[in-house]
This record gives sequence, C-alpha cells and structure tokens, in this order.
Amino acid sequence: LPYFIENHVIRALSIFFRQAVLYAVYALATLFAPWVCLRIGAKWSLFSGSLLFTAYQLGFFYLNSYYFYLTQALMGIGFALYYAGQGLYMSEHSSRSTLTRNSTLVSAIGQSSMLFGGIALAIISYVRQMSTTDSEKTADLTDDGYRNFSNGEIHVIYGVLLGFTVLSNIIFALTPTKATSDAKMDAVEKTTLRTQLGHLFNAAREPRIFLLSFFFIFYGLHVSFWLGAYPTSFAFSKILSANVYLPAYYSAMTGVGNIIVGVYISFFDKRYPNFGLIPTMITQLVLGTITFGITIASTSNLSTIQTNDDRSMWIEPS
Repeated sequence: LPYFIENHVIRALSIFFRQAVLYAVYALATLFAPWVCLRIGAKWSLFSGSLLFTAYQLGFFYLNSYYFYLTQALMGIGFALYYAGQGLYMSEHSSRSTLTRNSTLVSAIGQSSMLFGGIALAIISYVRQMSTTDSEKTADLTDDGYRNFSNGEIHVIYGVLLGFTVLSNIIFALTPTKATSDAKMDAVEKTTLRTQLGHLFNAAREPRIFLLSFFFIFYGLHVSFWLGAYPTSFAFSKILSANVYLPAYYSAMTGVGNIIVGVYISFFDKRYPNFGLIPTMITQLVLGTITFGITIASTSNLSTIQTNDDRSMWIEPS
C-alpha cells in the first residue's frame, strides 16, 4: 500500500487498486446487506449507505492518506446497504402493477446524478478556466503535456459532491416509512444470517440461476469498464487530456442515456406486458455492441493504464 501513496502522487495503477478494493468489499457486503436491511429497515439502510458515501467523498480531501483507501471499503459496504434498502423501500411502496414502473423511474432518477454531476463539473471547469492565468494552466500539465488535476480542483469538485451527499443524508433521515395504501406486502420472516446465506447458496445451485450468473458477471465487467477503466483514457490519451470538459460531458451524457432508457422502458411497459425483459435485453445487446465497436475503433491501445500519444485503430478523436 505505501507504494501507492508515496511521493504525494496517486499513481495510475492505484486507480484500479482502489476500485478493486471497492468492488471486492461490495461483493462481500451484498451477502449480509439484506439481513441487515431487514433488521434496521429500508429507511435506515438507505441512510446508512448514504452516510458511508459521505465518508467516501471526504476521502478525496485526503488523497495521500490511508483514509482515502479505507473509504473505498466503506463505499463498498455503502453500495450494498443502499441498494438493498432501495429494493425493500420500493417493494414497501409499490403494488404488483406499479413495481416495474417504480423500479424504472427510481433507476432513472438515481442515475440522473451522472447528468447533474456532469453539469456541476462543467461549471467548475469553466470557472477555473476563466479565473486562472496561462501560467497556472500550464502548471496543470505534466512534463509530457498531459492534463493533471490540481488538489484545489479536486477539493472543489468533491466539495460540491459532498454537499449533495450531506443533503441526501437529511432526506433519507426524514423519509417516511409507512407504505402506500394499495401496497400488498407479504410477511417477511426475519431469519438468521446463517439461514439466509444457506438460502442464497441453495438458490445459486439452481440451473437457471447458474445460467443467469454469467449475465451478472458480464454486468459487473460492463459497469466497472464504463465507469472505471474507460474514463481514465481521457487523462492518459494526450489528444484527449487537453479537453478539460470531456469528463463532464461523459458524465452528463451517461446520465442522459440512463434517463432515456428509464423513460423508454416505463413508456412501453404500460402498453406491452413484460416489455422490461426480452425487448430491453435486445436493445441493450444492439446498443452495447455498437458502443463497444466505436470504443475499440476510437481508443488508442493501453490508454486506460498508461499515458501515451498513440494513434487509435480507425477513428481519430478530436
């Protein structure tokens, strides 16, 4: 670990190291998060997850300390508690006829944070560009001419995000717990953690669940690539690193895409039964294939793990 913290620099490899810590802890925490959620309730699971997000945001003010890496583990636990609480809260406040719609809307609204985060990042980048001198802008570049975020920029960006996270803590703490009148909740037996894990592993041995596990693995790789590995190419590719607004644009467009898909599923699900399953998967397959193809054609080799000035395979970014 000291290798990643020495010389007051977070090295390129440490980006993936901290993400590995986050994802590993998240995977382990999902084993006990539902059990915790049934004990403390959906509301306080959401609040606890949000509180751990707050600790994660604070970690960016201590980029060269062990605390920053510790918060990756806390974020993993926070993710598990948040998503378990979110699922339970939706089931408490939904009927069979509204569950699909509510799930889609919650997902779209939640993912809109990427849009608003991108807008906030664009505003911060614009204000900094207008308020800094040419010499200060030059200081933000490495010796090889690559874009480098200063500590001041990082503190401003994550200070804004920290403010939103604190606001979410307040919202979750004040969230009502009473289910809607038309909700039909079945009694849930609060089993022990050991019993729950037993049910989980028994379900994992079912042939259909086993087949679905390949999709879950793909989904994990998919998310970690688009939100973790691929964005590093914006800083490591010399031709892209000069554009200070690119990370903001990427974040905003990701949010827009999630909102569009949420509206798309919600709209057609009202008219066609079970539209949220096979048709949505086919749409994802087609769009995902196109997107991966464009990414391969326009991204230079090794640009996600090291700085380089190589040319892309076919499409030259500008």
